[in-house]
Amino acid sequence: MTEEPTFADLRVLDLSTGVAGAFCGRLFADYGADVIAISKPDATPPLSEGKRSVTLDIAAETGGLLFRAMVEKANVIIETFADGKLESLGLAFPQLQAIKRRIIVVSLQDGVNDASSHFAALNAFAAASLAAFNADSHEIPQHIRIAADECLAAVAGYPAGDVPSDAPLFTSSTVGWARGEAPTLGEHNAEIYGELGVPSEELARLREECAV
Repeated sequence: MTEEPTFADLRVLDLSTGVAGAFCGRLFADYGADVIAISKPDATPPLSEGKRSVTLDIAAETGGLLFRAMVEKANVIIETFADGKLESLGLAFPQLQAIKRRIIVVSLQDGVNDASSHFAALNAFAAASLAAFNADSHEIPQHIRIAADECLAAVAGYPAGDVPSDAPLFTSSTVGWARGEAPTLGEHNAEIYGELGVPSEELARLREECAV
């Protein structure tokens, strides 16, 4: 009898810098997925409890190559870049799909407040979870785009683009739970890059160049 897939079978690359993307990634971690928070070397990542942390500048030539190698082993990518940013780096959805046929990409935009951003994260988490579990059987990659304010407007009855900053919904204390402590920035560099076959001396050189 074939075992049902679980979240422990999923690897998520979290490139997000805002609340919505980071919280979506933390929800995956809460449910047991291997979530790797990818941050620039000088970043301050939010909501990183339960995730593994690596530093990486995907805009650098070597950083881009390392990221592509990480995509080969991933199921879901979460990103919150401005429109056109990934395309400029050669990492648009079709290019990511060429690296990993069944990849799920989640593009999120933060809202006017944490409530709307959290609500978008919940929608993104639900959609990406279903897509990831169906990807293996149907081999259908998906690019999921979610704007926080549009999600909240649809549910709360606000006109699109006119969500007030004090719109009530819920707070982070009422959804999700943390799995373990937040890692230090780049805590898992040696572990994860070692999985990709990067020797320690090469990692040290890349660190000096601020690529990782």
